Amino acid sequence: MNYSGGDVDMIPFSLTMSNSYATGGDTGFLAAASLPAASYRSIIFTFVRPQNGYTFVHDAANDKLLAYVSGGTQVTNTTDLSGIGLVRGFAFVVH
Repeated sequence: MNYSGGDVDMIPFSLTMSNSYATGGDTGFLAAASLPAASYRSIIFTFVRPQNGYTFVHDAANDKLLAYVSGGTQVTNTTDLSGIGLVRGFAFVVH
């Protein structure tokens, strides 16, 4: 697929959330998801699968992954999310 002058690829990822979630999101999403930043120009969309009652949003501008509980409330500061299992998704990137 071509998008804004580049090819688009879908890259699957999985990661483990931290044992002390920071309000505003866990930092270092790209490294945690092992997405090879040098191999693409930008991420155009990220899908993160809900896991054990949590939903997730990727904040690309700040390289964070935000976690929410049902009702859309962000997970509280210092919550241990490391035991919820692997968080999986796809990043759509432009080369």
